[in-house]
Amino acid sequence: MIDLQTQEHNLPPALVGVNDAAHNIKENAAIIFLNHPSAKDNQLSPRLSRLVSAVLQYPELKVRLVPVSILWGRAPEKKTRYLNY
Repeated sequence: MIDLQTQEHNLPPALVGVNDAAHNIKENAAIIFLNHPSAKDNQLSPRLSRLVSAVLQYPELKVRLVPVSILWGRAPEKKTRYLNY
């Protein structure tokens, strides 16, 4: 789903690695999960933390963050009213 949306909006693929030697960035994917399994409690995702550090170190670095929520499953069924007027 994410790949289809990035293509539709002419954005780089989220599941492809990001390599920028000039800014010391080497990630195996561009996607960042807020609730990452290796993050503890309120800690930032490790990838997001590295990205923030790179932006602070290199102010000329241009970064676009696109917030996305993916809800997968069936559409909710309509509730019927007990009293139809």
